[in-house]
Amino acid sequence: MPMDMDKTKGGTNIDGSKNTKYCGYCYQKGKFVDGITNLKEYKIFVRQKRIENGVPPFMASLYNIGMGRLERWKK
Repeated sequence: MPMDMDKTKGGTNIDGSKNTKYCGYCYQKGKFVDGITNLKEYKIFVRQKRIENGVPPFMASLYNIGMGRLERWKK
C-alpha cells in the first residue's frame, strides 16, 4: 500500500520503532503478517483486498504491475 494511504504511516520493527519501508497493514513487529511468501500469491491477495475496498477489478489489476520492484520481493 502506498504510504500516503496507510493510516499508520508505516509498519513496526521488532523493537516497536516505526518502519517506513512497509505499510502498517502488512508489516508488524518486524514480520510480514500475511504469511504469503511468493509474489504471484501476493498479487492475487492484494487485488482481492482492493476490490473489497471498492476499487474496480480492472484498476485493482493495474495497481499490481510494479509490485515485483518492491524490496520485499527482491531476493
